[in-house]
Amino acid sequence: MKRAYFCPSCGATLNPSAKVILTARKEQAEGLILLSPQPGNYQVIAADELDLRPGDLLELRCPVCRHGLISPVNGNLAEIGFRMTNGAEGRVRFSRRFGEHATFFVTREEIRSYGEHADVYSALNFFGSGPLEADAGEPRAPDGPVDDPAGRGRHAVAADHLERKDAKPR
Repeated sequence: MKRAYFCPSCGATLNPSAKVILTARKEQAEGLILLSPQPGNYQVIAADELDLRPGDLLELRCPVCRHGLISPVNGNLAEIGFRMTNGAEGRVRFSRRFGEHATFFVTREEIRSYGEHADVYSALNFFGSGPLEADAGEPRAPDGPVDDPAGRGRHAVAADHLERKDAKPR
């Protein structure tokens, strides 16, 4: 299934063709950056003026409305929306640090993580700002990697077992 990526602020499509297009800023340099829409593919095409080096922290923005894409979950992550052809939606959170391979597809049902550096963010609460608590009698999601025979993602976690007691409807 194909994913359409969009700006969480203005809703503009960020992958009108084969790549996800964002504006990147590193120190005083600014230019376009093209990312693969395929989970786990970390090939990047960037404007020469960015002169990217491993470890560089990029400021990423929507190329249409210029909204900053820093994730509220962690300042080292960027966040954009995605929509599947079947209508399912969610958020993609990925490292803003060039060369750090960590991507998280978050829906109401699960989190799928990709990249060899995803474990760096294993303690994050992707469902809100408070601590996660399992309901009495409900199984608690494991803290580490899950056995994933279905191949849903390296650290797929079922969100239906997690509920925040202080969660507010959106």
